[in-house]
Parts: sequence; structure tokens; C-alpha cells
Amino acid sequence: MGHSSGLVSSERRQYFDILGRPIGKPVVMAGIRRWPLEDLRVVFHEALPAEQAVYDVRVRPLASAAWVACGLLVLAGLLRLLELAE
Repeated sequence: MGHSSGLVSSERRQYFDILGRPIGKPVVMAGIRRWPLEDLRVVFHEALPAEQAVYDVRVRPLASAAWVACGLLVLAGLLRLLELAE
């Protein structure tokens, strides 16, 4: 590793109605960076004093491979259905 792969950001958003009242609880938006062999997820938890913050950073290996496998299973199922229809 040891190289820069860009910026991944996460934030907490609060939505308001037309009168300026908050709607529900704040929503945490995860930052996701996808690569062919792994996904990087960054989730903001809380801000601390002195310009510090707490984040949850997780690497999920082979996450994209799971989507490719799902696509192959659907394709194989469709081919089998076409074979049975003949």
C-alpha cells in the first residue's frame, strides 16, 4: 500500500422542514471507495474538540466479486430456463 488513493469522506446530515425544525434524527452518510478486490467504507461517528473526529473505517475484501458472482448466477439461471423452454 503506501500510496494515496484519493479522498473518501463521510458526513452527518440534518434535514429541516420549511419552518426550520429538524426532521427526525441526523443521518450518517458513509463514504465508499470501490476497487476490484476490496471496498473501503468510512463512517463518521462524532466530532471531538480540537478539530478531531471519530470515524469507523472498514475494508471489505472481494465485495465486488460477490456482485459479479450474483450476475453469473442470474445469467446461468436464465440460460437454464431457455434450455428448458426448447
